[in-house]
Amino acid sequence: MSVKDYFEHLASEHTLVRHRAEAEPHFACSLDDAATLMARRLYYPAVFLYEGDLAVTGSIGNELLQRDYTLVIATHVLDSGDESQKREALEVTETVMTDILARMVRDKRIGEKAVSRFSPLGCEAHRVELAEAGLYGWLLFFNLTTSLSTLNCNAHFES
Repeated sequence: MSVKDYFEHLASEHTLVRHRAEAEPHFACSLDDAATLMARRLYYPAVFLYEGDLAVTGSIGNELLQRDYTLVIATHVLDSGDESQKREALEVTETVMTDILARMVRDKRIGEKAVSRFSPLGCEAHRVELAEAGLYGWLLFFNLTTSLSTLNCNAHFES
């Protein structure tokens, strides 16, 4: 299962999100083409996965390809001036975020390939409040690594 598929699956299983791909999309990913992203109207609460930069980490003999990700969990409020609506939106999205984080830890333990080298240590989460759009939620920053020695380096070479 790809990383994108893994997080879309989590969005479909979470009872507060209930993502349904065609009927009521609650999930989007930066790996989707721009036209798909712009055409898709998300329902809330929504989960958005952004795939970021790469770095090589590890040690000699254990080189790792590390990719940064940002998971955005946001919901819409009708009145950005209503503090109780904002508080409820932040509570709901924090619940979704912590549930996903805990599920990633559990899935790593049971051998899910998409998160097999995930570590919650060093993850950061920040509130996001876009009052003009009525969106409130959380950004979760994390990274996933792959061992360079397990990648097929001959797949695109002629010899």
